[in-house]
Amino acid sequence: MGSAYSLFEVAVEALASVSDPHDKAEVANALHHVNYRGLCGPIDFANGPAPGVGIIKPVGIQWRAGQASKDFGQKNPYQPYVVDNSLNKEVPINGDLQPTNG
Repeated sequence: MGSAYSLFEVAVEALASVSDPHDKAEVANALHHVNYRGLCGPIDFANGPAPGVGIIKPVGIQWRAGQASKDFGQKNPYQPYVVDNSLNKEVPINGDLQPTNG
């Protein structure tokens, strides 16, 4: 799930850096230059293995009820917790894996 969430982080970074989110060429160019640290650690599309390619080492996350915040809003007080970082020790674990059937 952490890898999928990172796609949304990439989109937010790119869209926040453009003057017109409806300008497809500007958004495409911004995507090629995303370089940030997110839930799965660093990702760099500007200096990846090929132009516009970024590599992440995945982490395992679990969505759970948490503290409602400005990032997640009062209407949806769930947040991701990193519960496995065996492939990416750079990202700290901030929660234990909880059963979801109880």
